[in-house]
Amino acid sequence: MKIKYYLSLFRKAAQLDIFDLNYEFSSEVLKAGDLSASGSYHPGLFIRMISFWWHMFKAFLDILFLKSLPVPEQAIIFWALGKNDADSMRPVASRLAKGFLIDRADKEHQYFPWFGAYAISILYWPLVMVQFLRSNGYRRRSFTQVFDHYWIIYGLYITSKIWIRSLRPRAMIFSNLLFSYARVLQKAAREEGVICVYMQHASLMDDLPAFNCDYVLLEGRDSLEKAAKTGARHERFFLIGTPKHDAYVSQVNTHRSVLSIGICTNGADLLPIVEALLAQLRLEFPAMKIIVRQHSSDRRVKAWRDLAQKYLAEFSDSREVMAFDFLKNVDAVVAGDSNILLESALMNVVPLYYDFPQKHLDWLGFERHGLVEYFSEPDQVCHCIKEISRSKPSVRAKAKLYCATVGTHYDGHSGELAAALIQSLVSGAPVDRSIWKRIPDIGLEAYELV
Repeated sequence: MKIKYYLSLFRKAAQLDIFDLNYEFSSEVLKAGDLSASGSYHPGLFIRMISFWWHMFKAFLDILFLKSLPVPEQAIIFWALGKNDADSMRPVASRLAKGFLIDRADKEHQYFPWFGAYAISILYWPLVMVQFLRSNGYRRRSFTQVFDHYWIIYGLYITSKIWIRSLRPRAMIFSNLLFSYARVLQKAAREEGVICVYMQHASLMDDLPAFNCDYVLLEGRDSLEKAAKTGARHERFFLIGTPKHDAYVSQVNTHRSVLSIGICTNGADLLPIVEALLAQLRLEFPAMKIIVRQHSSDRRVKAWRDLAQKYLAEFSDSREVMAFDFLKNVDAVVAGDSNILLESALMNVVPLYYDFPQKHLDWLGFERHGLVEYFSEPDQVCHCIKEISRSKPSVRAKAKLYCATVGTHYDGHSGELAAALIQSLVSGAPVDRSIWKRIPDIGLEAYELV
């Protein structure tokens, strides 16, 4: 029977839609290939093949040198792909007796058999090459950016199915809709009959792929409206607020003037463009405290640190300092299409949307819904800062559309709310009508707080 199961598994792997499972890079709408500017993905088909073998070698070394901590059976597994995911999930996972957080970025422990995923994928090299040769347009170009991600999908799927079947988790919680490592695990979990929950870790954009989960925990109405456009029908949605903000609700900014500014960059932002803004700010505000902060996926840390030093600014390393801890030290934030703008508003820090790539995307809809003002030139930002320096506005109420608990008695208790909800859903209990009421006329089975 086991041989039949494994043969079936290998056949199913060969039929996977590797483009759907690698949505972040195969989708022309997202154009994630632009992230090569951050140094995260060096382009070139041959380079990406070398990357595959290099990561396979590192996975082998992990077997030798990392602590292999077993995942408890019947656990509620929180699957985080990095710091941002882990920061969002930890306040919930820590409140569940069976909660178990697995952070892909953990450099000390090994939970998942990554080496097996790479080793099995070697068998599928001819198939991934066929997919490459058959592809065209943007998908064809995406292979030069992430050929290794397409390749590992086959082995990752097989390994995930075997791993999940051996652990028999009660549920798996995901916080990423786009990246292949989450999408493959989610597919495997659903096929193994495991309850799947999506828990939002950052603001959603338009043009999302399907959720394909049993339950979806979103932060606010804005995300729910975007979810409705995906054609979701069988999932149940709940608006829970923002758990990672709970510990900071009592520390929101109460300053009446702007004495410090944060400049937050994305992985695709170019240093010369950011430098032009930084130079103008330093010229206009020579005594102003300025802090530069890079995106956590951006490997150009030294370059950003040096740029900050050049203009007598401080540097906040996003890999070490949580966003809300950074936000406690600034009164206004300048950023592009980034969730840091919403997190700023939640901390009552004035969010200023600066169009570093000069494309006016408004990916997250923050400008469209009045959360931020749009700027595309350094002098516009400087003029705005002069205006708000005299009388800093209160902006936290604007975040209500994005965080359902703002201004309610649940404000600061999203983690408790989400943990109790997950425990109830996993146990098969009915929706508690004393806490939740159904949202009408949305086309989804969706609930908000009473």
